[in-house]
Amino acid sequence: MRVALPTGADQMFDYLLPEEMAGRLTVGQRILVGFGRANRPVAAFCVECPETSQVPNVKSVTEIIDPEPLLDAVRLKLARWIAQYYVCPLGVVLAAMVPAAVKQRIGIRRVSYVRLLE
Repeated sequence: MRVALPTGADQMFDYLLPEEMAGRLTVGQRILVGFGRANRPVAAFCVECPETSQVPNVKSVTEIIDPEPLLDAVRLKLARWIAQYYVCPLGVVLAAMVPAAVKQRIGIRRVSYVRLLE
């Protein structure tokens, strides 16, 4: 899969999706990946899902952060246009499109329902 990082890097990076995560990731979701030589964890956006990668020694995705995509195809197309027009890294544009409260999961609550069975 190809990801865009919210760093100054003006390129996309390839990562390998582990088998236990297969089928759970789509374009527009955020994932946690190890970046750089120190493998520091960084939240990245999945922007493409190619079948193969031309890059040797691809690192694996650590975690899928969001259960649903935060950005749909229209917003991703807009982000690519903004990145090209304003000469800005795609990852920075994508990070700016998602509100900080959503990124920090503020206001999310889980509700449990109990139902009696006969």
